[in-house]
Amino acid sequence: MDVEEFRQRGKEMVDMVADYYSNIRERRVLPNIDPGYLSSLIPSDAPHEPEKWEDVVKDIERAIMPGMTHWLHPQFHAYYPAGYSFPSILADILCSGIPNVYFTWIASPAATELEQIVLDWLGVQRFR
Repeated sequence: MDVEEFRQRGKEMVDMVADYYSNIRERRVLPNIDPGYLSSLIPSDAPHEPEKWEDVVKDIERAIMPGMTHWLHPQFHAYYPAGYSFPSILADILCSGIPNVYFTWIASPAATELEQIVLDWLGVQRFR
């Protein structure tokens, strides 16, 4: 995948996620499947050649979505609320697209300092 295809597929993926949120009410909250359901839907051996992107995306709906619990479904009231939002999804894209290692200051000065500032904000808010 080159940068232009990445750009195109990224836009398509954002549309796919937006469609998922727009239509989530139409999905079952909990999957109606039996353990082991997935093994009959995907090949038993890893592919030797890359699959077409379009086929991978079709497989998500065909094979993966039937086995998903939809935590953001308005009728899902178990466990605890899922902390997802559109800004957090965009932040995930940014963090994945500009990867970094944040374990020391020299590894990523901006990330380390931003983390300290935000944690200070949270600490001040907590003790006000």
